This record gives sequence, C-alpha cells and structure tokens, in this order.
Amino acid sequence: MKIFFSIVIPVYNRVKLVPKAIESVLNQSVSHFELILVDDASTDETIQVIRAIKDPRIKLIELTENGGNAKARNVGWKAAKGEWIVYLDSDDWFELDYLSNLQIWISDNPIEGFFWTGVRYINQSNNTTTESFWKPRGPLPSGTFFDELRIGTGFGLALKKEVLIEFNGFDESFRAAVDREFFLRISRFVSGKVIPIILVNLLI
Repeated sequence: MKIFFSIVIPVYNRVKLVPKAIESVLNQSVSHFELILVDDASTDETIQVIRAIKDPRIKLIELTENGGNAKARNVGWKAAKGEWIVYLDSDDWFELDYLSNLQIWISDNPIEGFFWTGVRYINQSNNTTTESFWKPRGPLPSGTFFDELRIGTGFGLALKKEVLIEFNGFDESFRAAVDREFFLRISRFVSGKVIPIILVNLLI
C-alpha cells in the first residue's frame, strides 16, 4: 500500500522526552504511515532509547555531525516515501486523532499545500496553561504572513512533499527562526489552511 503520511521527528538529546512523542505517533487511530526520526548527532542515550522501540514503521536516521534543525528536517523529508510530510518536535506529542482529522481535511481541501492545527500548551508540571489556534485574517496565498505569522513547525504542520521539493525545504544556513523563514518564503505562493481543532500538545 502506498504511504500517504510520513511523520518526521528531528531529535537531539531528548532521551527522556522522545518516547512520548513516538508513542503519540504509533498509537494514532490511522495506522498506515512511516515515522522517520532524524537524530542530529545526540550525545546522550537518545539513539539507544529509539532503537529499543520495536515497530516496523520506524526509520531511524543517524547524522554524524550536528547540523541544526533545518538540516534534520530536510534529511527527514528527503528520505520520506509519503505524499504528505508531517512534522512533530521531539518534546511534543499528538492527540491520537491527529492523523484521522488531517486525512479528512486533506480530502475536503485538495488544493491546499499545507495545514496546521490548534495547540495545547503544557507546562513542566503537566498542567495545561492555554489552548489556542491561529487563523490568518485573509486567505492564502498572500503576503499576510509577513505581518501576522503566529505558527511554526510545532503547530501540527503537514506539507505536501511537492511543496518542500519546489521550495528546497528549510534553509540550512539558519540556526534560529528556521520555520518562520520557510513560511515567509512559501506563503505568497502556496495555499494553506488551519484545522481549528486542538491536536498537538506543546511542552513549554
């Protein structure tokens, strides 16, 4: 069966946190996908923890030098077989119906090149601090992201792989604001839509 979703998790020294992120993917109500973990030359036991999780849907890519999150994200999508690339940060986790909701929205909105979702912010005591989703004032594509961008890759971002190919993915010369630069670059040309449901938990 052809793979529709490739979930990419860049990882660096997340030995205590990455198991929860992985579990939130493996336990999705939609079960046919691949999970690509790109380890950015971790110096702790992250790789051993990942290897201990036995699931044929997991693919681990080990980088020999730390290249930053832009490189890890690019390595992930370039290795992906799916039509849609989904990003999850290694300290965050999906709600278990994330992929099923995303699948519905993709089916209902076939012209869109990317989606993002609502998020729940969780503090270190495992308490919810706030929930929100951001919707731009005007439809995309437009220049609106230059004025009011409020999302990043941690907001349940899903992209058509062809969009990443067309725009050469993330700029690896950036070590910060990587996702912001990417959104600013694509938003004038690619249509995207918010899924107004809380589907991602962000650890703060």
